[in-house]
Amino acid sequence: MNKFFVLVGPSGAGKTYLINRLLEKYPLLFEPVRSTTTRPWREPSDDRHYKFISSEEFKALQARGEFLEDDEYLAYFYGLERKELDRVVQKCHGIMTLTSRGAMAVQDRAQDVRVITIWITASR
Repeated sequence: MNKFFVLVGPSGAGKTYLINRLLEKYPLLFEPVRSTTTRPWREPSDDRHYKFISSEEFKALQARGEFLEDDEYLAYFYGLERKELDRVVQKCHGIMTLTSRGAMAVQDRAQDVRVITIWITASR
């Protein structure tokens, strides 16, 4: 059974760096699980980690219960769609960053997926 790895930690702790190194070193073992967001697209690499939709589309998905977790940050919505997680873990191990609240919500709602939360702390 493939697993879903969630990295949680403060901004600047190196979560994205760790994910990028794992994806480089083990491209057949891991795939990023894309977050659905209403924030603007910024660069081509965004497409690897985000699915961009309108606020109206996001609210419709919310109303249908399509998200395992969702949140609002800086006036934009972010969420993990159940179908995206299922798509990835059918092939390989999924990996992404989430807030602590989001990670707990996914653990509660994704009963049929092995969710492994890794807490990253900043050190100097």
